[in-house]
Amino acid sequence: MTPRQRYLMRRQRRQTAVFSITGLSLAVIALVGTLVLIGVIPIPFGNSFSASVKYAEEGDLVCPSVGAYPSPVEDVNVKVVNTTAHQGLATDATEMLISAGFTPQDPDNSTTEYGGKVRIFAGVSGVDDAYTVARYFPGAKVVLTDATDKAVTVELGNFYDSPIDAEEVADNDVVYGRMVELASGAPKEGGIVAEKALILPRFTRNEEQKAKLIGAKLGDVLTLVPYSLYDGQPAELTSLLDIKREDVPALEGVEFSYEINKISRCPARFFATIRARFLYVRSWRFLCRCPRYPPMSASVCSRRSPSWVRLLSARKR
Repeated sequence: MTPRQRYLMRRQRRQTAVFSITGLSLAVIALVGTLVLIGVIPIPFGNSFSASVKYAEEGDLVCPSVGAYPSPVEDVNVKVVNTTAHQGLATDATEMLISAGFTPQDPDNSTTEYGGKVRIFAGVSGVDDAYTVARYFPGAKVVLTDATDKAVTVELGNFYDSPIDAEEVADNDVVYGRMVELASGAPKEGGIVAEKALILPRFTRNEEQKAKLIGAKLGDVLTLVPYSLYDGQPAELTSLLDIKREDVPALEGVEFSYEINKISRCPARFFATIRARFLYVRSWRFLCRCPRYPPMSASVCSRRSPSWVRLLSARKR
């Protein structure tokens, strides 16, 4: 082998080693980047130990308090406002809240149109109340205001449609029924009777009890344990059974019959989308997700909801 051949062989080996190491390094970097992107590996910088928390300001999407539970519905000061030209939205929504045990103010109209589905306004002290109301409006966004009281305002936009009746219970439905306390499988004499017991399956806390609801049909009579259904949460049980908080502990393990009288479902967004596109000239809208930060805090979302061009001025509740 000549000196030149030996030189070329050594150079080829060096090139092979360099390219192999470079390729392996790039593969490792790509793998680590993918794991960071999907959240398997935490970002080693810019997290809570090195970045200060930014608290939500007026107009930001805000998170509920850490560890917060639904507020007692009878204590929530809520008002529903229709921002569209579609008649009856606010009235229907107000009646739904009344059925759930709320005591809302009279429905109203707004001079400012909202092009989304539902947004709920509340001050700092009313954020948890706002999230209690938001459970009845799937897809609702809670927006922080400078209000000092606990008042909650629900604005219905052009992507919102009044609930429709369904024949079979699904996860996102609102189920109305009559709940009766049982003793040895029969109605208990002098027991609890809730004529307007409203259940939201998606917010129940016991999968075994929830499985009895999902797929049940209008008119079915189920046997449920409300205490297990909501994991003993007083706010949920007092609203469901119309009882006092001090009566909740005694219900552990107690069975109730539940006769389904009505199943309410948010309709598909197709017709709402058509109506919104007909009534409005839409600009691009950014999606802002509520970050996982401490109570009453959110990363400042500088991309606010855009303005909308109002074409119709008529307002109907």
